[in-house]
Amino acid sequence: MKTNYWILLFFLLPFLACKKEENLIERFYLKNGDAVLPVVVKGNNASNVMIVVLHGGPGDSAIRSYGDPGFFDNLENNYQLVYWDQRCAGLSQGTCDPATLNFDLYREDLEKLVDLLVLNYGADKSIFLMGHSWGGTLGLLYLLEENNQDRIKGFICVDGPHNFPLTTDAARDYIVDFGGQMVQQGIQTDRWQGFIDRVANLSNDQIEDVSAINQTGYKTNDVLIEMDSVFA
Repeated sequence: MKTNYWILLFFLLPFLACKKEENLIERFYLKNGDAVLPVVVKGNNASNVMIVVLHGGPGDSAIRSYGDPGFFDNLENNYQLVYWDQRCAGLSQGTCDPATLNFDLYREDLEKLVDLLVLNYGADKSIFLMGHSWGGTLGLLYLLEENNQDRIKGFICVDGPHNFPLTTDAARDYIVDFGGQMVQQGIQTDRWQGFIDRVANLSNDQIEDVSAINQTGYKTNDVLIEMDSVFA
């Protein structure tokens, strides 16, 4: 595989939102084809450990979702965190044609990011991948290719699904079963019945159905947070 990457922009902001003098923020871009992918490195610059955050989705944002102050403060105090927005997601730029997206392309982007980190920070850095949700799947895809396991020190999988149909079925069944319990108990009956009606007949083999189940799952989480006092 030909590794072709350009550094479009690289500058150092040493005193932004820092808790220690050695805590630095560096921003640059990785270009692969017509995709321009932003990278933000935050945390303890003295550490020999870098943790690359692989966001979920596809379509979320590591920079906006995980890079906000407070989310990974404890990790940033001890390590360098690499927040990278994948193609067609977050703050990334370039033409996004869904017909061109595939696993190999996402894995190639990640391979070039690892290469770029080694080039910029040195081969002595211990690079770990930390993938959340879809990012967990992306991390596994990376590890399965050729000698990629030799290029990083470890992989941390945070709630990464390995079987999307099974995950979708489990989410739908949870909404129907738990929502049914709420309806029987007379707790916010209209809201829970609405969730049940929306997902009960959806399948795991249509992208529109999978998206609807996923979105409904997030809405039920919001309701459970509101209902926290009920279960206290």
